[in-house]
Amino acid sequence: MKRIGIIVVAALAAVSVGFLTSCSKKNADGNAPRKIVAATGAGARPNTFVKDGVIVGYETDVLKEVFSRLPQYNLEIIKTEFASIFTGLDAGLYQVGYNQFEYNTTRGEKYIVSDVSGLIPRGIIMRADRNDIKGIFDLPHHKTISQPTNANTNLYKRWNAAHPDQEIILELVDDSLLGTYESRLIDGTIDFYYHFSSNLLANNEVSKVQGLKLIEVPTQDKLAFTGVPDGIFFLFPKGEEQLAADYNKAFEEAFADGSIHKIFLKYYETYFQDKLDTDYIEFIKDYIAKDVAKNSAK
Repeated sequence: MKRIGIIVVAALAAVSVGFLTSCSKKNADGNAPRKIVAATGAGARPNTFVKDGVIVGYETDVLKEVFSRLPQYNLEIIKTEFASIFTGLDAGLYQVGYNQFEYNTTRGEKYIVSDVSGLIPRGIIMRADRNDIKGIFDLPHHKTISQPTNANTNLYKRWNAAHPDQEIILELVDDSLLGTYESRLIDGTIDFYYHFSSNLLANNEVSKVQGLKLIEVPTQDKLAFTGVPDGIFFLFPKGEEQLAADYNKAFEEAFADGSIHKIFLKYYETYFQDKLDTDYIEFIKDYIAKDVAKNSAK
């Protein structure tokens, strides 16, 4: 088990930060490329976050790499509130949404979901002196918090509906309060928080406060517990089928030539060195190549 500390998440300043691909690109027919706006909350380190006023991270770099292969589009990346990603997609303001999105049935029905674009281990964080939660199947009868549109909320509600005698106690909070889980674990008002291990470890680099521990959740346990496709995805509004198809094709090409692998190492080698030593990268390659998430979602 890894001992980690409470994370104090500083609010990002409400400034406009973004990325725009070169405007000198031309389509094959010489016409100007179509502008594509991708929106993110940029608060899910190391997948999407702001550094020195610029949006960076694994997903951000993947998006830039993919669209660099699509001369018919000019990509602009903007930061917005988490909930605004969805309203912007619905209103046609954004053509791509991303923020470490996992698959759930609502998203699958409402949006076009990309092929799986990454697979990141999950972990359970709790107070270091607790011994009553040893894995994901120990979460029932324990309390946590989640944000209404968070994928975890869908997970917990689905579990509770199927297991009324083993419910997970869920408190819904605003997005601005989601980062309070660390202090609430310490004061005992919640029992656990389930999240991407890399996010928990990355946040701990900022806080360096002791008092919590992290338990890794094996991928097979996560799949058995949730019963939904695993991975992280980009979302496109309905009507953008061609854009989504172009993204998927370019991603496959970037994956095949090793570009996605390099981006993954750039952001995740620090957090998953032990797994890299046990062929974790090969597991991810195999997982994405088989497109398990897309096939399971059908």
